[in-house]
Amino acid sequence: LDEKLSDKAPPGFPGLETILPLLLNAVNEGKLTMEDIINKFHKNPKRIFNLPDQPNTYVEVDMDEEWTIPEAMPYSKAKWTPFAGKQIKGSIHRVVLRGEVAYVEGEVLMQPGFGQNVREWE
Repeated sequence: LDEKLSDKAPPGFPGLETILPLLLNAVNEGKLTMEDIINKFHKNPKRIFNLPDQPNTYVEVDMDEEWTIPEAMPYSKAKWTPFAGKQIKGSIHRVVLRGEVAYVEGEVLMQPGFGQNVREWE
């Protein structure tokens, strides 16, 4: 609690690590399409916030991988998830950011500070 009450409380939101796998699972269940996800998480934010193109940046997914969401996701400071125990079909395989592999098979490869403010690209 002290950490959250401090002037420099770290960001955190249980579920952020699981949102894309949960949506991929919904595609596998026929509740969404891949185009729905692309529109909601790429095209619409880009349009609404007037974001520039981000060349050589993309996410690769495995639509067939089946797994169970653990009690705590590895990168969340929350140390819990409301989705613990849920069976999922669909996972993030790799994330490429500006041509550099930033994430692969559950492992973040970039050091803090690699991100950039895309608004400064213009």
